[in-house]
Amino acid sequence: MSANEEKVTVPGAASLGATIAYGSKEGKSPAVVIIMGTGKLDRDGNGPGSRMNIYRDLSDLFVEEGFVTIRYDKRGTHASSGDFSSAGLSDFVGDAVSVTEYVKALPYVDAGRVIVCGHSEGAMIATLLSQKEDVAGLMLLGGAATCLKDALRYQSRLAGEQSEERKGIVGAILRRAASKEKTDARQDELFVRCLSTEEDTIRFQGVKMSAKWIREHLSYTSEDYAGMLRAFGKPMLAITGTADLSADFRSLESIRDVPSATCYAPEGVNHILREIDDDNSIMKVRKQYLRLSARPIHQGTKETMGRWLSQFLDRSRGPEQFVDPAGPCRPRRFGKSIEEKKRGEFYKNASSTAFGQTKEPSDDGTHDGREIECMHTAVRGRRPGDVRIPRERVLLRHERAAGSRPRFALSGSRLGARRCHLAVYSGLHVLVRQRDRTGPRRGAQTVSSLG
Repeated sequence: MSANEEKVTVPGAASLGATIAYGSKEGKSPAVVIIMGTGKLDRDGNGPGSRMNIYRDLSDLFVEEGFVTIRYDKRGTHASSGDFSSAGLSDFVGDAVSVTEYVKALPYVDAGRVIVCGHSEGAMIATLLSQKEDVAGLMLLGGAATCLKDALRYQSRLAGEQSEERKGIVGAILRRAASKEKTDARQDELFVRCLSTEEDTIRFQGVKMSAKWIREHLSYTSEDYAGMLRAFGKPMLAITGTADLSADFRSLESIRDVPSATCYAPEGVNHILREIDDDNSIMKVRKQYLRLSARPIHQGTKETMGRWLSQFLDRSRGPEQFVDPAGPCRPRRFGKSIEEKKRGEFYKNASSTAFGQTKEPSDDGTHDGREIECMHTAVRGRRPGDVRIPRERVLLRHERAAGSRPRFALSGSRLGARRCHLAVYSGLHVLVRQRDRTGPRRGAQTVSSLG
């Protein structure tokens, strides 16, 4: 599903430049608020000399799954007003609340199905937001159950370990400049400076930075974040790769036993959700990000996010049992019962979930009031003529002319104007055959579970 995008301004304590992406404005869709990590990257995840598009890639992925998304520039950066250098953690949380409220008010968004996705520092912001704003779920990428201080300590430990492993004069220079002890000492000096003043900003080693931001981050521990997540009580997805140099994947253990939490630590996946192909040196991480960002998000991570997000698709009406008026039937094309089809290779590779809804029958009798609303996953058939259907929401309208077999009209932005023949087996499964008006008849393409 191709994404449509609109640039908007979100009102609040700061006016935030944002981009809304969606597949369709018909009906009410679930939504994802994307909260970025530290720094001054723009809403897509790009900055001067750094084009990674991580947040745009996430947005495209979520739209493909059937969600509306919004991503935004931090206050004081790019198209947003305010002062970035004096902003604190509480300000960024407040901005995220404003964006979430803005999305909930959109006429094509279901306010009860808004999920917050936080990456890096955004995972901390999303966790704190959940204490202030009612959201349907949390997706925490590269930072779940981790406070800023522990994240910085983890990074300094990795830098110290890798500097010890470097040989020659380069290794000697690194050990003198970036040993764990020296890095921790500089951090502690910064922490003391920020905690000993009430000013919003300080200058540290010649750089202006937000003392308020440091102070407010230091007021939370990793145990605090884990406690908030344990008390959240709604679906959570926490993903941190084993090759993440900014957040320790072992922090997931503090919430792994939470019934509502899904934790995933993909092997060899870094902070921008790409699979590494080098020695994963923290000294070369910027170059690694720029190089790997041209590749797609790790496949296992994409699939995990897709499966988790599927629970927020509309199930409010519940499944409805459909019975073929012609009685149990067998596909004329393949001649196999559904039990045989379950064991077939094609059936294994086709999957979607269908939900029934009842509408008023048409006056002319061609539409008996039954429809199936389906979310189709991509199908890879194993037979000649099989095609790939993009994941999207489609509608199967039950039509039947007098004396004919049931027929369903299939609508969807990618599928176009097509007709479908339907076979129903014991009210549990449907096998859809479709004919493209502009092309030849194709084989069975989608198996939809009604049970």
